[in-house]
Amino acid sequence: TVAANALWVFDDSSFGATPPIRETGGFVAWPNSGFVPAQLVPSSWSVMLEGADFRQSTVRMSTGNTSVAVEIVHRGSGSGVPWPTLVWQPRSIDGSATSDRSYRVVIDGVVVAGSTRTLSYDVTVLPSAAVDTAGDSFRPFVNRSFQDFIGRPAEPQELDYWAAQLASGVSRFRFVERLSSSDVWTASVVDQLYLNTLGRPADAAGRAYWTRELQRGVPVAAVAAAFYGSPEYVALQGSTFEPWVADLYRVLLARDVDIAGQTYWAGMAQQRGSGLVAYRLYQSEESRRARVIDLYQTFLGRAPDPDGLAYWAGVLVSGDDLRLAADLASSAEYFARS
Repeated sequence: TVAANALWVFDDSSFGATPPIRETGGFVAWPNSGFVPAQLVPSSWSVMLEGADFRQSTVRMSTGNTSVAVEIVHRGSGSGVPWPTLVWQPRSIDGSATSDRSYRVVIDGVVVAGSTRTLSYDVTVLPSAAVDTAGDSFRPFVNRSFQDFIGRPAEPQELDYWAAQLASGVSRFRFVERLSSSDVWTASVVDQLYLNTLGRPADAAGRAYWTRELQRGVPVAAVAAAFYGSPEYVALQGSTFEPWVADLYRVLLARDVDIAGQTYWAGMAQQRGSGLVAYRLYQSEESRRARVIDLYQTFLGRAPDPDGLAYWAGVLVSGDDLRLAADLASSAEYFARS
């Protein structure tokens, strides 16, 4: 006999009526409270609650007497979900334990109808059927990640080390985050920006400088704005702002500029600088959606579904492209395709 645990499934995709709620607190959680197999534990956890305001909410997680570090990555509504949603990412979920591991989740500062609430529940991670101490099940994932981020398979010692680390409980996200901030991947982002904007290979000093900027946490959008707003790029478009704005519309928004938009952005560049205008257009919804689509194709080999596209494009408003690459490459879908 094999014990199993089922997810609560909504039977009304339109949410025309209030769906049945599994959690006693009236919220929807993923992973759900109760038992969840280690193989299905996601990198992003979430809670959805009708009428909730999560803007000031905090998340605490612990297992036994040990706190689990978390990072909130989304709070609000939209992105194809019917109710406001809070999304966070735990940093040390142990999926390799040989016995059940219970995690306590406490969300403080949830405002509903003017009253502040605390939501709490427990998730018990069930161990894998067999403990993979050598990390054999992780080796294809490690190899594919190296191929996608570094451009080559992992060396034998790299493969052994990271497979064992993942088997011992290091999260997939932590592993691919290291690769996404590597010299090779960040330099490839810089090289592509040089080609896309200035039409030439990066010089050694420029590549080294911008690679360091990305690795110290400067968002890709800020670095891209420095390229698209640079005097060299403006000069390539005719040295005046009107044709430069028209070019940014074509390459970043994938459409022709309208007269009103061209006049507005050219005036903004004149008053506040080309870097600001380049950043605003690079961070436009059209550009963010295009970047999500490109990263989905790179790591998952497919276009995003509409909800995923809307969600991740929203995340990029204040998030970063390197982080999104790590999120996708640490997903269960990417792991399954390895």
